[in-house]
Amino acid sequence: MTNESDPDSQQSSRLLALPGELKNRIYRLALLQPKDTPILITSTGYDLGGGLLQTSKQIRSEALKIFYYENQFKHTVQRLDVSPAIHFCRTLAKVDLGPPSKQHRVSLLVEVFLTPHWPNLLEWLRLTHQGFMSLPVEGMTPSAGNLAFEAEKKVVASMFEAVKALKRQPWRLVREVLRGMRQVLVVLEPSWGDDWVEG
Repeated sequence: MTNESDPDSQQSSRLLALPGELKNRIYRLALLQPKDTPILITSTGYDLGGGLLQTSKQIRSEALKIFYYENQFKHTVQRLDVSPAIHFCRTLAKVDLGPPSKQHRVSLLVEVFLTPHWPNLLEWLRLTHQGFMSLPVEGMTPSAGNLAFEAEKKVVASMFEAVKALKRQPWRLVREVLRGMRQVLVVLEPSWGDDWVEG
């Protein structure tokens, strides 16, 4: 039940009374970014298009598909930490967008800077082993001053292929195989041998 004295409720009620085509035009004006400006996914989340999606359950229900299907999202992976992209994908799984189709897919660009961080790489490999998220090798770019980038890229790509090939094996066995492969990375770049984890 809306409170007629509440200006926000009155605005929401007026919007909901409009024809669907007109409402969708308003939703697009409020929610869509220019085509060359993706919505950035960071460790603190992403912009949900101002307050429109929090106005009412009906507006949220009507506008969510426009927001997620018609915008482009981008996550830049730093130090091989994919947790923001994982959180984004888990959030999408909870949102009722209906089944994806050729016309309705969420566009997520993932840019990966190949910066040595073994604990984060190992976690990404574990998630891949679980079938959750593999590495877009074609999207990998070198971190500053990385002279062995092409060789490192091939080793990391082969690790992801090994994880996929060993998907029926227990993770503890796969992890041992990966630790052996890690030594090649350490030869190419000694900082791959660091086991520290950022606090």
